Amino acid sequence: MNNPRTTRKIVAAVIFGAAVVGGTAAYAYPPNVASMTASVASAPKPAGGSTLTVTVSNSNPSCAIKLDVNEAKKVVAPGHPVNFTETLDIKSERGRHSITVKTVGCKGPNKEFTKSSFQLLKPHIDTKSSIKAGSKFTVTVKDFPPMESFTVTATPPDGGAPIQWSANANTKGLGKVKIQLPTKGTWSLVATAAGTMAAPVQILVK
Repeated sequence: MNNPRTTRKIVAAVIFGAAVVGGTAAYAYPPNVASMTASVASAPKPAGGSTLTVTVSNSNPSCAIKLDVNEAKKVVAPGHPVNFTETLDIKSERGRHSITVKTVGCKGPNKEFTKSSFQLLKPHIDTKSSIKAGSKFTVTVKDFPPMESFTVTATPPDGGAPIQWSANANTKGLGKVKIQLPTKGTWSLVATAAGTMAAPVQILVK
């Protein structure tokens, strides 16, 4: 029995070219048949590195699909859904990366390739490790949602009421607030934004 996806492509045209998917090249189907694409969502791992959730769309279930990003590689056997999701773990936590998704064992019009770039972000706080009580100092947040509001919360050593400061991150996800901690001891600082939280840092107030 003919694969209806393959038959449709062969009847529509014999010549196929390159299409742009996310700014990179991929083999294109004939008209009215969508090209395979890939998108990536990421989350930092507690012990370091990142977990990638890769969504592949408009794939050919009769072909094996290979996912390749940095040191992580995975082959999905034939019989997968047209649209499916896989997870991969990589060592990187920040920076721009790319994933290659291609068919394995298929030729001619069934041979496909797509490449998609993505940015890894690791929201974090950059500031001093110790300061004098009552002195003002700067707390910098990095890798936060660009142009979005963020809040820095300082919790005192005695567990009393926290103090908060808010500002907006710039187009690169960097933001700054100038704060003042009034009492001695070890304070805990955390920065948050919509759907984002930096790991807490400790500051010794002398």
